[in-house]
Amino acid sequence: MSSNGVHSALVGDELLVVLNGGFCGSAAPELQRLLDATLSQRRVRVVIDLARVTLIDDAGCAVIAATAHRMAALASPLTLMLPGGARREVADAAAVRSLFEAA
Repeated sequence: MSSNGVHSALVGDELLVVLNGGFCGSAAPELQRLLDATLSQRRVRVVIDLARVTLIDDAGCAVIAATAHRMAALASPLTLMLPGGARREVADAAAVRSLFEAA
């Protein structure tokens, strides 16, 4: 899937989502729909690549935080790829919010 700066690929048991540019407004609901559709059909690990994100607003942060919460309920942490090559596994919404507040 590729649209509005949201690109995804499902490889085996891993869903890789790459976000580009500003992650807000129209892109946040698109990511939510993609995650809902995928996670309702099968159990996968989710990796969200934020390395090329230039802006994230409250809606974008909320979708990522909700995804972390959902993945924790499935006993699978959400993996975030950050600018500069850092990789973080987050297990709850608070961890996501603190990560963005520190940036």
